[in-house]
Amino acid sequence: MLVWAIISGKQTRLKPMPAKSKSYIGKHRNQVLYRVGENLYRSIQNDRYYALFERAGQQYRRSLKTTDRKLAERRLVDLRRQIGNLKSDPSIRDIYFVDYAKQWIELHGAGLKASAKRRRITAINSLTPYFARKQLRAITKEYIEEWRAKRLKEVSPKTVVIELETIKMVLNHAVDGGVLLSSPAAAIKRPKWKEKRPVIPTPEEFCRLVEELRRLDKRATPAVNLTEFLAYSGCRLGEATEILWRDIQFKAKTVLITGGVHGTKNQKERTIPLYPSLEKLLLRMQSELPARPKPTDRVFFIKSAKRAIETACRNGGLPRFNHHSLRHHFCSNAIEAGVDFLTISRWIGHVDASLVASTYGHLRDKHSEEMAQKMTFTAPPAATDSPA
Repeated sequence: MLVWAIISGKQTRLKPMPAKSKSYIGKHRNQVLYRVGENLYRSIQNDRYYALFERAGQQYRRSLKTTDRKLAERRLVDLRRQIGNLKSDPSIRDIYFVDYAKQWIELHGAGLKASAKRRRITAINSLTPYFARKQLRAITKEYIEEWRAKRLKEVSPKTVVIELETIKMVLNHAVDGGVLLSSPAAAIKRPKWKEKRPVIPTPEEFCRLVEELRRLDKRATPAVNLTEFLAYSGCRLGEATEILWRDIQFKAKTVLITGGVHGTKNQKERTIPLYPSLEKLLLRMQSELPARPKPTDRVFFIKSAKRAIETACRNGGLPRFNHHSLRHHFCSNAIEAGVDFLTISRWIGHVDASLVASTYGHLRDKHSEEMAQKMTFTAPPAATDSPA
């Protein structure tokens, strides 16, 4: 039987058990331990040091991950402080994962974009059947690994990644809030999956898409304009629909992308050039308005062209394109025009240019192969000596 050091009801004061002799032996996870100090134990098998505590009826057993006594004692001090800061209120200490997750989303949801908040709420709802009866402090690394293995048989790896990210966010918040000492999900790796290559309209398919949109009734005109804008600017849908007329500087030939109230995906504003095709579209849109727009007016009064695009694709026998397909169309055109990946990443708001290279590298390779066929110049053949 192991003898534990007891932490008193107050968070920072420690009340140790009477010291035992170094010959006292116990077990922890198949390690035979003997006590060498207050809350400090050493393994007979590998000489590593371990800390053992009890607080409010819960045991804390941690490897200090060292064989050095001095380093172990310093880490023990840090661990004492962390355990001393844990909340002892049973209503908090015994809270269930799902209840805590709902509190977390209510607290942090206001700072998330609407789409990100919906994604986390969906993940929490999907986790409920597995974690509804699980207290935060009862969740172990092994339990999460079992959930991960089972879930991978039910849904796509991408869905598991989103749900695992949500678990980590909730548990990290519990650590920061003094509910947990550490997150059992910290060392669990996200599953790997192969991203599907995006469906990118060819120039011919894009022209057909616009033609089919124009064949719809006049109510589809805003959808046509939004579709062209996405293809000519490379913006995300949420960025495009938040653009104001004051963000467009025709003299300076720039467009400011702010993302509106919720900001862009990486929360950074950026300025893109007013590309020739984009400028032509915006000038036409401006001329078709009944009156000169105010600087604070939105360029687009619709939030989506999804239904119109789906109808046009169906009528024209086209692949099922969506808003993001038009962003890919912009990138593919930029690559085929010879624009480097770093410049494209700045235009479309990617922090890492390598992401653009990995997503669209196959387009650059194909374009390079086509250009290589034009490299047909050769030196003139060597003159042959005439016979004597």
